[in-house]
Amino acid sequence: MDNLSTLSVTTFDDIGKYHDYLISNETHKKLFANADYECGPFENSDEWHFSLGEDWKYNINKYCFRDTFIPTNNIWAFGDSCTFGVGVDVPYPKMLGANNMGMIGTSIDTIARMFSSIQHIQPMKNKTFLFFLPDHSRFCWPDKDRQPTMILNDTKDPRLPMYVSNYHSDLEDLRTINYLNWIYDNAKNNNLKVCSWSETTQNLCRQTLPKECIIDLDLKSLELDYARDKRHPGVKTHKKLYETFKEVL
Repeated sequence: MDNLSTLSVTTFDDIGKYHDYLISNETHKKLFANADYECGPFENSDEWHFSLGEDWKYNINKYCFRDTFIPTNNIWAFGDSCTFGVGVDVPYPKMLGANNMGMIGTSIDTIARMFSSIQHIQPMKNKTFLFFLPDHSRFCWPDKDRQPTMILNDTKDPRLPMYVSNYHSDLEDLRTINYLNWIYDNAKNNNLKVCSWSETTQNLCRQTLPKECIIDLDLKSLELDYARDKRHPGVKTHKKLYETFKEVL
């Protein structure tokens, strides 16, 4: 990841640094010229292997996110590939008229850092921020000078492996709670709504955030169909997400 600190992101032109999957994909590298562009399935993705030459298209804006980006928009949708809308033509953020800030393969920590950067670049009030979060077990490790930076990697204490092994779940929960609190702090004076497609993460959201911020999802009722890659939510599921979110926004 290029941006180890949110301070390295100083304009909207920089926020695409957070979308690691997109900016590292060969399709994007070939087509991106600091302007909006249209592309088919991303090279070597599941959808790409299923495409069979069909005319499936994504509209990518100059900030490296999907569809139209309007800095003054009243609704912003944050999330992973389910929000981006892998494998569908019209994802739920577009139905809502929201800025689609979904990032393929991302994690809660990356989403929180991007949101912090956006609020630093353009502090907003009276907006609606919708977070549809991935599973909390995802974690994007920073890479500094091409050397992976591991937590506590300098310690020689032989008890460390046992500690990590025994308390890994607790560490994951605590890390997620910290990022949820960071999102909440950065969303003050706005309408914050949060949920997750992961039941474990949804429970952490309920435990951490005020009740009025939580969208209670019936996860089973949302599993209506699959997208073109046979993995992500399909057209019917995105329509159901739109209807669910529209009701509470």
